Amino acid sequence: MNVDTRACVETFRRALELAACERSAKPAPSVWHDVVKDFPDGCCELASQTLVQYLIGHNEKLFPYVIGMQWDDGPDRHDHVIVALDGEYTDLTLDQFDGYHDRIVAEPVESGGQNAGFIHKVRN
Repeated sequence: MNVDTRACVETFRRALELAACERSAKPAPSVWHDVVKDFPDGCCELASQTLVQYLIGHNEKLFPYVIGMQWDDGPDRHDHVIVALDGEYTDLTLDQFDGYHDRIVAEPVESGGQNAGFIHKVRN
């Protein structure tokens, strides 16, 4: 990911955190707080879909797209959504899952990193 795109992703993640009042001394508008109050928990689709729009608005030459996953864990069904751009997976909310702590995970698709490990885990 180039430096400019990385800066956009960092700024976007920070905006979501502020909207959730996670790290802000100022109260966020209640309409945003209600949607993202538990960010990053349960916010992967919102974060990924709006990140795609934000990146395209910042640079119309970018072609990010959303990847959705769904898996069963016993009787429970789970899903997760990430962004793909220029041969990389970008995940703004992987830290909602146990064992993942990075605020933003951006890495090449074939890197064998955290995103690839997570995808492998849910496929099996």
